[in-house]
Amino acid sequence: MREIKFRAKTKSGEMVKGLLFHGNKIVTVRVDNKSPYVEKGSANYYYDYYDIDPKTLGQYTGLKDKNGKEIYEGDILRNINHHENKKPFYNYHKVIFNNVYFGYSCINLSNESESLLISGNCQLFVYIKNIDFEVIGNIYENPELIK
Repeated sequence: MREIKFRAKTKSGEMVKGLLFHGNKIVTVRVDNKSPYVEKGSANYYYDYYDIDPKTLGQYTGLKDKNGKEIYEGDILRNINHHENKKPFYNYHKVIFNNVYFGYSCINLSNESESLLISGNCQLFVYIKNIDFEVIGNIYENPELIK
């Protein structure tokens, strides 16, 4: 079972991660156990609500890149391609949700080909680990990466 969470840009331009609330807010939880009024071992929880730009909303795929960084819809991934007798080069991919397969896909930005990351409950972690994908940005903060 994967963790359900979202990431989006706030109206002020900050990227936040948390739970989606009524489709236009991201909710995060803070724990404050430094208060002198808190009993030992307990904590106070605070909820922060952020107004977001819905066009920047992306869900966590449940996968992590080769460095352990979470992969979200809208992320730009990079992998190195090794060919025999040729100089290695980088491939760049955009993570999308694929409505046909009801799962996440990568679109290769150089040739627009699509590779399935997750289809339903079948998570292809082996594909991610063997290809050595690395998150290098996202389409909302780094639009220059998709050109």
